Amino acid sequence: MLHISDTLIHARLATGSSARHDYYEGIMMSTRLSVNINDETEAALRELAARRGTSVTEIVRRAVSVYKLVEDEVGQNKKTLQLVDSKNDVVTTLAMIG
Repeated sequence: MLHISDTLIHARLATGSSARHDYYEGIMMSTRLSVNINDETEAALRELAARRGTSVTEIVRRAVSVYKLVEDEVGQNKKTLQLVDSKNDVVTTLAMIG
């Protein structure tokens, strides 16, 4: 039986980055990336992962997706994003600064 890990090829980016790409039959599977975060951010990631019953990696993926959505819609287009709590009639407006 052939396991996917038996045929993974680990390649370092030509840029000298510490990121690692995994390939299976020529298809990029994932990228390993090392980042430095403070203790507060680590605790928040672990808390969110535990709360959602998922991994810290998945929480980071989701956070990046949400940030990209906000940046694409709000940051570049000078729009605001509103979060609406219909139960309490509370509207929170987000705007990108900087």
